Amino acid sequence: MHQDYAILKRQDNIDAYFKDIEKIYVSNGWGSSYPEGLLRQMFSASYYLLATTTSGAVGFLRGFTDGAMVTHLSEIVVDPGLQRRGIGRLLMQKFLQDIGPTTIYAEALNPQAALLLQRHGFGECRNLKVYSRKKEPG
Repeated sequence: MHQDYAILKRQDNIDAYFKDIEKIYVSNGWGSSYPEGLLRQMFSASYYLLATTTSGAVGFLRGFTDGAMVTHLSEIVVDPGLQRRGIGRLLMQKFLQDIGPTTIYAEALNPQAALLLQRHGFGECRNLKVYSRKKEPG
C-alpha cells in the first residue's frame, strides 16, 4: 500500500513529534527512554528530516555537515512496523538532494542499513577505521 509522507526539515517545528520520535528509537532497540529535553538538544544541533503521516512521525534521518566538504550521516530510523515501505529510501533521497556534493560518511549497524547505503551509491571504505568514545557519566 502506498502512503504519502510529509518530510519536515530543520526549519519546521517538530515539538509535537517528540513522543513519536522516542517511540521509534525505543521500538528499534535504541535505549529505553528519550526525554523531550534530550531529543530537543539532539535535533536542534543536527541536520534532520522527519517523515510524517496524518497519524504522526514514522521515521527520521539525522546528520551533521559543514555544507562544503564533509557530512556525517548519523542515523536513519524507521518505525519497525513500517520498514520496507520506502520511508528510508525517501529520507535518503531528500538528504542527498539537500547535502549536495560533500563527502558523506556513514556506519551501517545491520545488513539492512548497509543495503540501503549501497543502493544510494555508498561503498565500504576498507582503510577507514571507526573509533568511538562513550559519554562519561556525570
